Parts: sequence; C-alpha cells; structure tokens
Amino acid sequence: MGRTQLLCIAVTDSIVGPPPRRKGRVPKLENRAFRDKTIQLATAGMSRRGVANLLGESEGRMHDWLARGAAKPDVEPYGSWQREYCAAERAAEALGVELQSQTLGCISRKSPQTRTLAEIEWVGRLLATRFPKEHGNASAGTGNARVPAPEPDPEAWWQRHGLVGDQLRAMLRDPPESVREAMIAEREAVGAMLLAAGWIPPLTKGKP
Repeated sequence: MGRTQLLCIAVTDSIVGPPPRRKGRVPKLENRAFRDKTIQLATAGMSRRGVANLLGESEGRMHDWLARGAAKPDVEPYGSWQREYCAAERAAEALGVELQSQTLGCISRKSPQTRTLAEIEWVGRLLATRFPKEHGNASAGTGNARVPAPEPDPEAWWQRHGLVGDQLRAMLRDPPESVREAMIAEREAVGAMLLAAGWIPPLTKGKP
C-alpha cells in the first residue's frame, strides 16, 4: 500500500469518526431530556401509569426500570434514576398531604351551616381514599361500604365465655384487671343496681 493510499485512509477515518462503542438499543434513560421529563411529571404528582402513557412507554417497563434501580443501585442509568424518581414521588405526596390538611382545616373551621355540598363531598372522598375499609364506597371503587360496629351485648359475651353460677361469683370475688377497672369505672351504676335489688350496704366502722 502506497503512501498516498495510507494518507487517504487516515483522512477518511478523521471525517467519519470511530465506530460505535457498543451495539444494541440504547436505554431511553440515558437520554437526558427523556429522563428529566419523567422526574418533572413525577414531581407534578402524575401516576406511574400516567407518566408512561404520556411518554409512550408501558407501565410495566416503568416498573421494570424502578425494580432494576432498586435491586442494583450502582448500575447506571437505572440506579440514580430510581432514586431521583422515588424522591420526586415522595415530595409530591408530601405536598399533596399538606394541601389536603390545609383544605380540611379550612372546612372544619367553618360552621356546619356554611359548609357547601361540594366541601362535604370532598371530605367524604378524602376519607374513602385514606380509610377505605371504614369510609369506602363499593360503588365508587374505594373499597367496601362501611359496616357499623355492633353494639356491645353483655348477654352474648357471657354466653361465649360460658361463665355461670359459681364461676361468675368466683370471677367477681377476684376479677381480672380489665373487669376490675370496668367495675370501678361504672361503680355508680353497679351500686344503683345492687340497691335496686335490695342490697343494704354495711355500716362504716366508727359510725352508728
């Protein structure tokens, strides 16, 4: 190969540039604009499904990226992106809770007569979201409708525990701590019941 040919090859290489360093698909997360957009949308409070749809990705791939970043935080670009994305989600959630608390405080300070129907419905949706078991609405997809707790039934309690006759008397002579506390708390009602049944309290020592 002559000197002129070698010179031509050198000039061509300098114009075309070196060959690609790697083959295959380059992860989208290495695109700074794409990556920044995902963080921006998460900071704005958009769901992972919404972020994926808006950026033309599947929700499953979003979860896959997050799982890879969490499992191997030192592997790029997934590790650093997962940390940034989750931090953006936490910041959006904290802001949302703060705004909800402020709104709830404003509504609670209003008199019941001045609260609007929209405010009452908003509080209901908030409770259904935070406490779906207690305040959910099955038709609204927020969980099962609330089932009121049954009223205490002393007779049913005794039947379940099977205490009768001498067992009851022995328990009352030396009651468990919880029963003792309940008896003390309801001492006026217990005393009135005993008096109504004909019980005569013993005389206090030192008094006629």
